[in-house]
Amino acid sequence: MGERNYGSVHWAMKFLWSVARGGVSLLFHRNTIRVNALEKRIKGPAVIVCNHVSMFDWYFVSQAVRHSPFHMVMGRYFLGEKRFDNLMKVGGVIPKAVFAHDNASAIASMRALRRGAVLAVFPEARLGVSGRLESIPLENIAMLKRLALPVYGVHIDGASLMNPKWGHRRDGALVEVSAKQLFDGETLSKASLQDVEAALYRYVWFDDYAFLERHPEVHYRCKSPAEKLENAAWVCPGCGKEFTLKSKGATITCSECGFTAVMDDRFRLSRGPATAQGWYDLAVDHLYQEAAAAGDAFRLASPVTLKVLSHAKGKGQREAGEGTCILDRNGLSYRGTMDGRDIRLDFPLEGMYVLPFGSGKNWISYDDKTFCYIFCPEEPRSCTKWYVASACLKGIPLPQNRKGFS
Repeated sequence: MGERNYGSVHWAMKFLWSVARGGVSLLFHRNTIRVNALEKRIKGPAVIVCNHVSMFDWYFVSQAVRHSPFHMVMGRYFLGEKRFDNLMKVGGVIPKAVFAHDNASAIASMRALRRGAVLAVFPEARLGVSGRLESIPLENIAMLKRLALPVYGVHIDGASLMNPKWGHRRDGALVEVSAKQLFDGETLSKASLQDVEAALYRYVWFDDYAFLERHPEVHYRCKSPAEKLENAAWVCPGCGKEFTLKSKGATITCSECGFTAVMDDRFRLSRGPATAQGWYDLAVDHLYQEAAAAGDAFRLASPVTLKVLSHAKGKGQREAGEGTCILDRNGLSYRGTMDGRDIRLDFPLEGMYVLPFGSGKNWISYDDKTFCYIFCPEEPRSCTKWYVASACLKGIPLPQNRKGFS
C-alpha cells in the first residue's frame, strides 16, 4: 500500500473503526460522554469540521455522526512506523504535512470526495495546550469555501481537560459532543469568505476552562495532576525566570526562587495564576513583551537533536544528526549534521503559519517535498515557547483576543 492508497476504501475499514471505537469506549468508561448526534448519517460528498481538542477527536466525531464512514486528515508526523502506517491506510486516513504545501494530500482528499466520500478536517490544524481555540489559518477556510460541498460541524467541550496535551489523562471528566449541518453547498459558494470565517469561528470556538466553570460538579481524578505543567507554562510567576519549574504529583516548584503551587482536582492552583490556563497566558504575555522589546532583533536559538521518520517496521523516528536551530524574523533555520554530512535547512517565515510542536518533546517542519524534520531541543521545556514565538513573529493575535468570535 503506497502513498496513492491513502484515502482509499479498504474492505476492513468499517471493522477497524468499530474495534477502535470499542477500545476507546473502554478507556473512557470512568468519564461521562454526552453526545447529541445528527439525526441521520451523512451522505457524501461532504466535509466535517471539528474543533481540535485531543488525540481522541476521531472517536467523538464518529459518535456524533452516527458512525458515518469518513476519511480523517492527519499530520504526517504521526505516520512514521510501517505497521501503524498500514493500519492508518486501512482506516482511511489521509496524511498531511501540517502548515506546508502537500500536493499528495490534496490529491488524495479530492480523489476521496469525487468518489462520494466524507472528509473530516480540523480547521485549527494543531493541538494546543491552552484548552481553547487559538487561531485558524485563513487558507483552510478558503479551501472549505472553494469545495462548495455540504459542511457538517462537530463541536467538543471538555475533552482537552480529560486528556491535556501537556499532562496526564484524567478520569471523572465530562465531555459534551454535538453535531449539526453548518452549510449546504450552494449557501457556502455564495457566502463571502469573511462570513464563512466568522461562522466557522463561532462554531468551533471552545474554552474548556470556561466549560469547567459552568460545571462545578466535575472533579477530575489523577494521581499527578500538575506533572509536566512546566512544559506548557515555562515562566515562574514568582521570579519571572524561564525553565526553572519542576513538577511532581500535584506540586510545581521553581528551583530558582522556591515558588511553589499545588494543583487541585479542577486545574486550580494554590498560588500564582488561578488555573493552568492562566499560567500559560502569563507565559504567552511574557514572550510577546520580550519580542516587542527586542523588535527586529528578537531571536531564539537552541542546540537540538535532529530526528526524521523512519517508516521502518518497529521504528517510528530515528536520530539523524545534531546542530542548532534559530528562530527569528527570517524564519526557522537548522545548521548541523544529517546522516553524517553537514546540512543547512531554512524554512522562511512567509511560508510558515506556526511551528507544530509536541509539548516537552519537539517542534517540527516540512520541506517542499513534505519531508518531516523533527527538532528535539536540549531544553525540552522550551518547545511551547518556540511555538508561541512563531505565532508572535507571524503577527497572530494572542488566543484571548479571538473571543470576539464566540
